This record gives sequence, structure tokens and C-alpha cells, in this order.
Amino acid sequence: MGAIGGLDEAVLVGVRTALAHRDTVLILTDPSPAVHLHHDGGHEQWGTQGGGPAELEGPVAMEWSGDRVFVLDQNQHKLVVFGIDGSFRSSRDLGGVWANRIFVVQGDTLLGTFVPMSEERAVVRLRGASADTLLEYRRPESRLRLTAPGAPSWTATQPFTAVDRWTVLPDAAVAHWDRRTGVLRFIDFAGVEVASIRVPPPEFPVTAADREHWVQTSIPSEFMGQRVFEPLRPVAREQAEFPEHFPPVMDLLPDPSGAVWVKRRITSSGEHWILLDRTGAELGALTLPVGEELLHVGADELLVRAVDELGVESVVRYRRP
Repeated sequence: MGAIGGLDEAVLVGVRTALAHRDTVLILTDPSPAVHLHHDGGHEQWGTQGGGPAELEGPVAMEWSGDRVFVLDQNQHKLVVFGIDGSFRSSRDLGGVWANRIFVVQGDTLLGTFVPMSEERAVVRLRGASADTLLEYRRPESRLRLTAPGAPSWTATQPFTAVDRWTVLPDAAVAHWDRRTGVLRFIDFAGVEVASIRVPPPEFPVTAADREHWVQTSIPSEFMGQRVFEPLRPVAREQAEFPEHFPPVMDLLPDPSGAVWVKRRITSSGEHWILLDRTGAELGALTLPVGEELLHVGADELLVRAVDELGVESVVRYRRP
């Protein structure tokens, strides 16, 4: 169905996420501006940079519900709501809470929160002025500090580490994969588990090409036009702790049907996803080309972030089989 962005129209820089409904696509990028709406061959944009009620400094996530667009500003700890026409509706102060994910389902707003410089994570449900914690977990401590003479230091996450993953499904359930038990649980908005399945065990070995792909993509290629991080690459090849297999779950995305997409592999040969229902039955599979990242699955389309050989970003819209 074609690409949005790139060199043929407004260039997209720092694509965070994208959403689609019928003929309209919304894309969130770093400001300014932050929100890009594409419809019927034209495009609009809003969400300028700044500290005002309708302005953004660090947009990290976006949701679309009815005629409202919700943008989560991590730096300013606030939630800004726009109309689908770009008009400013409201701004909610999150009281200093650090959040990096947002879902709006059946009138409820759920945030993924974290504690800076810590591995503590939570899923929080906002209802009016109240905030209820539905889920808490800790990420494993897996930082890799890279240093080399003549290069700035860089901190990465150990490659292909198993971490808890979660997403929110359209029928008001949180799908949470627990890395300790290997179980994918489905939890309602009252915090009650309604179903659980065991995700198929790892089946994709980590190859030499996968290890090199991680080295090349986890360390910046340049800074201010200079390849100052290049001395870190041989250090990373020596010090990184590569597992034998990819973890069973590398990410989760909701499907409009209520099933859940499970990322099984991200490698030198591209992303691989499977679609599971709540009995554990596999309903389908998807493999993306190298350089493409699945952002959104709609009823009729898939939205993918793509980066070409020149580093130019675009959002590719595929028709769903």
C-alpha cells in the first residue's frame, strides 16, 4: 500500500509509533511537530515543541480513541489529548510519574511506568483522579558498559535478554509474559487472571550473523558526523554475553481479534512474529524484511517502521492478508 515519509514528502525523524484506522494513519515522532496525520493523499501535523499545555518535549507513545489522540510526554510527565483535527482538548499532569507506554481501551487509560535508574516496572490504570496498579515486575539487571581508548563510553543491554513483556488487548485484558515462568497470562482490568498459556519454547538459535547484527545496531554508527563509537565494536564482540537461542517472547502486540502477536526473533534476516489465541493455538505468522519493525496491526493493514540504507525513516503500510 506504499510508504509514508522518506524523501518524497515531509521527512520523518525519530519515529516512535504509528496507528491506522480505515484510510487514516497517525505517526508519532520527536517534536517539532510530533503528530503526523495522513489521509486521502494529504497530511497535517501538530504538537509543536515547548512547555505549554498543548506543547511537547518528549513524546514517547500515542493512542487513538474515537475522535481523540492521546500523546504521552515523558519529559514533562503529562498526557496531552488532541482532537483528530489537531485541536487541543486537554492536558493531564501525571504528578512526576515516569511513563513510556499508553493504551486507551473501552474508556480506560493504562500506562507503563518505571522508576529511573531502577529495574522496577508497573502497569497502572487511570480512572478519574485515581491510579490503580494492575501489574508489577522487575527487569533483569543486564547492562553492558562498553569502554575503549579514544571513544565515549556506551551502555547497552546484554543481547537478546529475556524480559517481561506486556500489551493491552481490545477486550480490556492485559497480556503479560512472565520471563520467570514462561507463561503468557491474560489479566482483566480488575487485576484478575482470566486465562494463561505457555508460549512455545525457543526454537531460533542465535547465529554468528545475529551476533554481528546486534553489535552493529546496538552501538551508534556516528555522533555529530564522526564515527567515534567504532572502537567499541570489537569490545562488544568480546564482552557481550550471547545466549544460544532467542527468548520465547521478544515483544507483544495486540490484534483486533483479541489474539496477541508474539515476536519470536529479530535477526540479521528480519523480524518473525506468530499470532496466538488464548488457548495457545497459532493462528498465523509474519516475517518482515531486514530493516523493518512492526508497529501496529489493524483489521485491514500492518504499519511498519522502515529504515533504508541511507538511514531515512518511513512508515510502510501493508494490506493485511
